[in-house]
Amino acid sequence: MQIGGTDLTITAKAIRDLTAEGCLGGPIGCRDYVEAEVTRGKVSQQITLYTPQTEVQREQNVHRAKVFGYEITLIALQKKQVVLNIEK
Repeated sequence: MQIGGTDLTITAKAIRDLTAEGCLGGPIGCRDYVEAEVTRGKVSQQITLYTPQTEVQREQNVHRAKVFGYEITLIALQKKQVVLNIEK
């Protein structure tokens, strides 16, 4: 998907929502994530963003990545739908 107002394209490569599928490890043991490719012009970078399940994980910023001068934050992951926030 081309991100309006930016020169970025983000493509989800893999989405794992184990919590929605019923993970036996419980919410903390279920590492829900999205793997994405962020492209700017002809340059691409792979990122993995995790859904933070604890305050410690949130403080570790497992749901954020800095790419090409933008901060990309995973806001929600629900049944293969991904909501991201992109800020300069």
